[in-house]
Amino acid sequence: MTNSRLIWRRCFANESSCAAAVASVLAIALWQRARHVSAAPRVSRGEKESGWRGSTVAIEAFMLPEFRYHPDPLATGSVKPSEAVCACCQRVRGYIYEASVYGPGELRGKLCPWCIADGEAAFRFGVYFSVEDPLVEAGIARHIINEVTRRTPGYNCWQQEEWQVCCGDACAFHGDATSEELKALGGDALGRLQKKWEITPRLWEELLNFYVPGGGVSVFRFVCRVCGRPNFALDLA
Repeated sequence: MTNSRLIWRRCFANESSCAAAVASVLAIALWQRARHVSAAPRVSRGEKESGWRGSTVAIEAFMLPEFRYHPDPLATGSVKPSEAVCACCQRVRGYIYEASVYGPGELRGKLCPWCIADGEAAFRFGVYFSVEDPLVEAGIARHIINEVTRRTPGYNCWQQEEWQVCCGDACAFHGDATSEELKALGGDALGRLQKKWEITPRLWEELLNFYVPGGGVSVFRFVCRVCGRPNFALDLA
């Protein structure tokens, strides 16, 4: 059983107090992930003055690399505009990765998206960006697992990531689900979700009443790259 599901069951073992429990989870949220990331400043190729070591460094303006399993890391907040120097390529490229990094050293906020995309960061530092356990347990092919965990930006969460799978493939991560998306769920889709999370219809209504994207009760939206069906992951503070 995953950490989030275990916490969920403990919090709501007494169904009569579920509203207070959800409120408590929301109240202890220590931070809010950035939901809206402003557009990166336009920077032409060339040199720009930077305070880094008092020298002039080149800031290179490029399109972000394509990530099949995390299509818009700017929108999800995993990548942000920055003039930081990448610890891998030693270049200032206008963006930096700001989510989970597993491995030796402290590299959060020190790697550019390009060094993640080509696998150089994972190879050079022996790191990965999301846990592979859910993908391994689902029988996903090793080359896909490697792409998701070592060449794809991860995401910020309270517990560890639960990358969703569908149709024999990893799903694409699309950030926090909106309240409207969750309230629109019904029928078989809602039934599958309640069964997976082991919550009753009454507790589901309580979750909807208290849910705020980026809060202490997080619901992440993934989309199957084969059938297009949305899949959701629960994450609790």
